[in-house]
Amino acid sequence: MIKILVLIMTFLAFAKASDININTIATKAEKTGKHILVFVHTPYCGYCKRMIKTTLNADPVAAKIKKDFIFVDIDVSEDGLISYNSFKGSKREFANILDLEYYPSTYFIKKDDTVYEQAGYQDEKYFLKILNYVSEKAYEDMGIEEFKEVKWQV
Repeated sequence: MIKILVLIMTFLAFAKASDININTIATKAEKTGKHILVFVHTPYCGYCKRMIKTTLNADPVAAKIKKDFIFVDIDVSEDGLISYNSFKGSKREFANILDLEYYPSTYFIKKDDTVYEQAGYQDEKYFLKILNYVSEKAYEDMGIEEFKEVKWQV
């Protein structure tokens, strides 16, 4: 009987661990002055795997994310609920309300607003520039295209 109880408790702990409350994360991000970086992907997507392996794990990108962002990893194939503003549903339903056309997709959130979104695979160099655009809050003064002209010397 005790073994069954322990097994059930373990299962419930893992089930709850995969739930993501972006509203709670937004409160923490606001207190720390960081943005939320939401990375939405699937395990079946070659571009997703490549971006995780080469872009997100690259030292400069990983360091920038750790310094300026709270990273939220959403694998739409996993169980678990997402809570964000008035939405509460599965990870796949969350991807649907975002109107995702491409995996991976990246969303940058400040408080309860998406300040920038980027669809598709991004290499290390380009993604680092996007991270700078968001962390510098350049979106408040200019669009990404203007930022590219002013700050990006490719």
